[in-house]
Amino acid sequence: MYDLVVNNTTIGESGKYLEALKVNSKFSEFTKKFPLATLVVTTSRPDSHKQVGCKTLVNLSRDEPLAFIIGLGRRGLPNSLRKKAKYHWDCTGKGISLETCTAIGYIAARFATMLELKRTIH
Repeated sequence: MYDLVVNNTTIGESGKYLEALKVNSKFSEFTKKFPLATLVVTTSRPDSHKQVGCKTLVNLSRDEPLAFIIGLGRRGLPNSLRKKAKYHWDCTGKGISLETCTAIGYIAARFATMLELKRTIH
């Protein structure tokens, strides 16, 4: 998967920064298991059986760590990773595809806002 990301990324000077992270052991790939967190694929095309909303994710985050997976480049996430993820979240709720950097900021802001709203209500 690492080679796929490096060869297809449009950011970080064509993978130069990812290579530096790998050399310095700061980059880890998702292989057969990801035991540290529950995988949440962020996608504008969620699988209807795995689709989840922001409010549900905030509730889940109280009991389990979540890892939000965001696709890089024009092709997005590989199907194998989409299948491994327990949840699929369309952060826009409208099927709108976002550019990677925009998605990262929007996902973080949306989740943090919902988390803060939940704290103020309870």
